[in-house]
Amino acid sequence: MRSLANPLVAGDFGLRFYAGVPLRTGDGHNLGTLCVIDREARPIDREQIEDLKDLASVVMDQLELRLSARRAVAKAEIMTREIDHRVMNSLQFISSMLAMQSRAAAAPEAASQLEIAASRVAAVGRVHRHFSLDEAAASVSCVTYLRRLCADLSGILETPIEVEGDDGKVPTTQVQPIGLIVNELVVNAAKHGAGRITVSYRCGDECVLSVCDQGKGLRRGFDPAKSVAGLGMKVVGVLAKQLRGKLTAGRNPAGRGACFTVTFPAE
Repeated sequence: MRSLANPLVAGDFGLRFYAGVPLRTGDGHNLGTLCVIDREARPIDREQIEDLKDLASVVMDQLELRLSARRAVAKAEIMTREIDHRVMNSLQFISSMLAMQSRAAAAPEAASQLEIAASRVAAVGRVHRHFSLDEAAASVSCVTYLRRLCADLSGILETPIEVEGDDGKVPTTQVQPIGLIVNELVVNAAKHGAGRITVSYRCGDECVLSVCDQGKGLRRGFDPAKSVAGLGMKVVGVLAKQLRGKLTAGRNPAGRGACFTVTFPAE
């Protein structure tokens, strides 16, 4: 029933008092109402209605502030994805140019170095591409990331790669160094080793990342920190230091072959 004292007061389902004002956006869209209800009939004056309108304005200010923040976040995410896409395209272009230049180089040594540079730029792009799939997260599953990366590498190298380990998460700040280490060691294992390549990640008080092959193994007394045969071990050593870790090498504990291990503190 509607109150005789004020047309804004109505009753339904046992309610004897209702007063409401619209929640309206700045561009004129009605989202609902801010209302006061009671089971007791009561009068309401113009000043109280104005107070309710002021409260509705505060509610709309908060709603539109949150909406603006969400729009800003969504815009930033779109820009981040666009930047990632352009970075990956640029890395792919640079890698292709270096590869073309290596084929055109007259000196074999220059051609070899350009080919190595093209390969490493492509590796950075590959690691970045798989990392960008998790860009919104503060931490990611390391094994899930490594499985994506190694599935890509397996197709490129035409070599079976098995990934095993704990399904724990690592901070995104560690993902790219880990990915570059695995990329370098897997490519090295495919080049100098044989058989199936196994990538393992375990993390407790400290994290242990290893890449093992089934080849003929390492020469006696091999020390990756003192290796002068190529740039690969130096690159892995530098990346291990970024993780505050250490690179070691030895026999494959599962049998024949070599195993390279990076041990670093758990974050």
